[in-house]
Amino acid sequence: MYTQWKLSKSSHTQSNYAEPSSRSNSITPTPYNVTSEEKLNDVFKTISHYGWTLTDFLHALFTPIQKSHSTNASPKTRAMQNRHHQFVLKFLSGASCYTAFDIVIMMFQHPYAKPSTHHADANAYFSPTLSADQIKHAKPALTTWALEIVTKETQRESTHLVYKTAGLRV
Repeated sequence: MYTQWKLSKSSHTQSNYAEPSSRSNSITPTPYNVTSEEKLNDVFKTISHYGWTLTDFLHALFTPIQKSHSTNASPKTRAMQNRHHQFVLKFLSGASCYTAFDIVIMMFQHPYAKPSTHHADANAYFSPTLSADQIKHAKPALTTWALEIVTKETQRESTHLVYKTAGLRV
């Protein structure tokens, strides 16, 4: 059921999931020959060096920054804020090689996203009783989140339908 989603830019599916190691070097050229694994290792070392986890990094990355328009902000601070802004804007606006949707699909299809059959989250797919933020594993959390979005929109539209101005009375 979940294997219906496929990335248009690559062939990552649940059955043949693999990191794009050979593609990423051609996408992001470097002046020296560095593999994706080496790049990832350097990023992980830097994250660990600052006492962060991957979650800490992603949370900080996607927390909207408050641009400092103060005259007290140093040029270095402004440059860092601008770089952060540009990286996130490019990704979330779909201007990167991989879109946010591509990454969500990769997370959804990743082998670690599915809980074991004995885990409490194994029965939480499309849960009508748990909220998505109560579910730890990515796959059931994403399905429940999708259900919440559809339910909210359906309720909004059905409420609109009963208004006299909508032209339809139920």
